[in-house]
Amino acid sequence: MAKERHVVAEVPADRLLSTDEVGKVLGGTDRYFVNRLINAGMLMALYVGRTKRVPTSVLNRFIAEHVGRDIVKELEAAEAVEASRKAARAAGAAV
Repeated sequence: MAKERHVVAEVPADRLLSTDEVGKVLGGTDRYFVNRLINAGMLMALYVGRTKRVPTSVLNRFIAEHVGRDIVKELEAAEAVEASRKAARAAGAAV
C-alpha cells in the first residue's frame, strides 16, 4: 500500500510569489527565512532583476516534501555544510 501524501497549502500554479508571499504561505515566516531557504538550495527561485520569485508549483512541491519534517533543523544543517565548504575552500586558498 503506497503512502498517501497530503499537501498542507495549495496556491494556484500559475503565479510567481515574492519572498514575503511565500513566508505567509509557510505560516507567517519572514522573507529573511525564505531567502535562507533559497540560498541553502532547499527552495528553488527565479531571479527577476534584484528580486527572487518562487513559482507556486515549486512552493507546493516543497510543502508536500516537507510535511511532518522540521525545516528549521534541515536549514541549519544545510547552512552548516555550506559554512564547512567555505572554510575548506578558504583554507585551501591560504596554503
